[in-house]
Amino acid sequence: MADNPYEGIQATSVEDISDGSVELPPVIPNSVLQLDGDISSFYLAWTDETLAQNCDALKRHIEIKRLMAGCETVNVHTTRGAKAGREDAATVKQYQQGRQNLTDEQIVKKKRVDEIRQFLEAYHSPTVNPMPQWEIEADDSMAIEQGKMIKAGRLSKIMTKDKDLDMIDGVHIHYDTYEEWTNYGFGRIWMDDSGSQKKLRGQGTAFFWAQLLMGDKADDIPGLPQLAPEILNDIKPTAAITKARATLGNAKATARARKAAQAVIAKRKGKAIGPALAYEILKDCKTDAEAFREVRKAYLAHYGKTSFEYVTWRGDTVRSNASLMLLEQAKLLWILRTADDDVMKFIRSIH
Repeated sequence: MADNPYEGIQATSVEDISDGSVELPPVIPNSVLQLDGDISSFYLAWTDETLAQNCDALKRHIEIKRLMAGCETVNVHTTRGAKAGREDAATVKQYQQGRQNLTDEQIVKKKRVDEIRQFLEAYHSPTVNPMPQWEIEADDSMAIEQGKMIKAGRLSKIMTKDKDLDMIDGVHIHYDTYEEWTNYGFGRIWMDDSGSQKKLRGQGTAFFWAQLLMGDKADDIPGLPQLAPEILNDIKPTAAITKARATLGNAKATARARKAAQAVIAKRKGKAIGPALAYEILKDCKTDAEAFREVRKAYLAHYGKTSFEYVTWRGDTVRSNASLMLLEQAKLLWILRTADDDVMKFIRSIH
């Protein structure tokens, strides 16, 4: 939970706009801002104030976001019920488990957030359209609406702090700085070292493939538990591994030297996949087909080519295989593009 719920909205205020301190972009006719109401609800849930004060601040906040985006209207998307089946699809780890084990302070905060979301269900104006979602998440709703607008030839901009939406086609506008970027299709990934820790950033479906490897801690999506040593040896060989491979490739090497080299290679253990390792695996991929091959190879190397049994987080023993484990993670990470979308449609389309 953020210490300051107003973080990210203080740089531009109603006063800044009204006194001309901030230059507003022109409003583009027939354009729509897809605003992440879940994020806005959290940042305006200031429990030292009343709910009414929070809601008044939220109204101003929404108008600021719309004007700074240069859009004629704004759709405010909120998650109010189910999670598009993700909670049922998760077997390795409970989906969004971390959001259920809360401190007393966080429980109070969550209650206020829920009250603000309830307010947003009915809040509308000539420029504001509420879009509460009971079967899917706000992320899905934003992506679906953006897709509809693009097909209709209308300008739509997604505004959120949630990195998951970066895989969606179209125009995106930064929640705080209002910088814009546009992407269609595969996109790209890169390492961002501007902060205290290096992070993997991405645009387009390239970021989706990276998440399949490293998971998403915010939603308790595990991704692939480890990168198998045989793949690790290819992309991150140690000096000992490189020397051992050279020995095995040397036709003049003795049997004793070969045996020692094989022992060095066999000793290498798998490694948890963080942002840097996910980047190394996918950095040379230029298409979804190439990325899929690398990700599938990693899953097969870890889980093997035969089926196996494991115990789910619910305590059930089930049988699975590498492909099914990959598909589970894909279902959790994929943002819906249409109301009847399924990640398998996307996977089939890239072959």
